[in-house]
Parts: sequence; C-alpha cells; structure tokens
Amino acid sequence: MMFCKHPVFVYGSLMTGFGNNRLLTGYEGEATSLVARYQMVSLGHFPALVQRIGLCEDPVVGELYHVDDQTLRQLDLLEGVDHGFYKRVSLALECGRIAYVYVLNEEPHHRNFVGESVHDNDWRAYVARRT
Repeated sequence: MMFCKHPVFVYGSLMTGFGNNRLLTGYEGEATSLVARYQMVSLGHFPALVQRIGLCEDPVVGELYHVDDQTLRQLDLLEGVDHGFYKRVSLALECGRIAYVYVLNEEPHHRNFVGESVHDNDWRAYVARRT
C-alpha cells in the first residue's frame, strides 16, 4: 500500500483522459477548482498558470490527487521544476484544502512561451473547442 501524503492539484495534461495522466495511474482524482488568482494560458499542447492581472474571477478547473514521494518527484521532473520552467507552490482549493500546484516560473526568459489565455480556466473545455 502506498503512503500518499502530498496533495497535488493538476489542471492540464495530467488530468484524466490526457497523456501525462499515466504518471497518476493507481491514484484516484477528485474534481475541484483552484481559487487563487491565476490565469490559465495555452503553451500549445499544454497549459500553464500565470499570476492574474485584473479582476478575472474564474476558478481554475482541475483534479486533486494525493501522491507518494516518488510520484511527486516524477511530477517535478515532468514539470521541469529543477530547470526552473514551472515552480511548485502551495495554494488554496475551492474545497478548502491546500495543495501543490505547478505554475509557470515567470522569469523574463519564460514570458516568450506564454500563448493565448484560456478564458474560462478550463483546459478540457478549451481543447474540446479547438478540435
């Protein structure tokens, strides 16, 4: 039995039905939303969260998983935490819990990657509209 102590909120390619969800095989996700002031943007085949500017109040739609140490390390590798692409931060969820969330490291050299806004902060709906 795995000891799962790390709550992780995912909102893009790690969600159920997307390719990177394979890293969360064996874990059960719970639909929830992130209420912190972040805007989802498209980076092409995957999204990122950037700090919101203005009054956009849409919560970020995603899933909450509780993972073990090894899986958290795998997620950090996928998200490029060691290379500074994303950073892992603790944020409040709609359900009242705190979870790790991967947000874009907004250093100046990463701003070039930011694409269009995902206006409703829902990657699944955004992908469905584009196909």
